[in-house]
Amino acid sequence: YHASMLFSRNVVNLLLLMTKSVDGKPTGEVIPDFSDEIIDAATLTHGGSRRTPEGKK
Repeated sequence: YHASMLFSRNVVNLLLLMTKSVDGKPTGEVIPDFSDEIIDAATLTHGGSRRTPEGKK
């Protein structure tokens, strides 16, 4: 039970972070801000390119 609650809270917080606009309000649209280290590390692909450490070189 507790692990499921923790996991769901983490997913919600990640989605809120990924849908935040410049003014800081959630938009419902995924707007990746790659200057954020969490979003940068969690995004595997973008625009048809790999964003893994090997793909960033």
